[in-house]
Amino acid sequence: MNKKFFSVLLFLAGLSGVPANAELRVIVNGRALTRMEAVMLQTLYGAIPAPGRYWYDPVSGLYGVEGRGASGFVRANHAFAPLQADASGGDTNIFLNGRQLNLAEATFWRAVLGEGFGQGRWWLSGTGLVGVEGNRTPLANVAPTIAAIVQQTQSAGASGDHFWSSRGGAAGNSNYINLGDGQFASWDQ
Repeated sequence: MNKKFFSVLLFLAGLSGVPANAELRVIVNGRALTRMEAVMLQTLYGAIPAPGRYWYDPVSGLYGVEGRGASGFVRANHAFAPLQADASGGDTNIFLNGRQLNLAEATFWRAVLGEGFGQGRWWLSGTGLVGVEGNRTPLANVAPTIAAIVQQTQSAGASGDHFWSSRGGAAGNSNYINLGDGQFASWDQ
């Protein structure tokens, strides 16, 4: 079976999970999710987000509920509407891919990256590399640390209240951390 044919089959399989007359009521970065985007999410993750308002960072794959910090990671590079600076209700003057972090998320990133992570503009790639905006040289790779936090959370039997646990997250029951080179750490609800 060739790759193109297989992709068409996956797309058609996704169509069956999203009724044509379904009112999605899912807002991502201030714009309603289209049926085609819902099909794409259904195909990739096995679910579409619950009705609600979400933000999504296409550079890193981070996502969350509008007005709140990150809930988890999914694949980067989805082409939703542009991410707004105030998407997560931050007021710390710490920006990650243009989104101002709230205190809880800034505290998390400072714990992961150290005291050097503070006010300013930072970038985070979909592979976990972090750097200062305007400088392409990464300062750290957070993917192994994030993967370890996810594993610790699962091992402890957490009920979903850990900051990076995505239980009940916007992407349904499949969540990913892109580790680069085609490798993903995933966890299910």
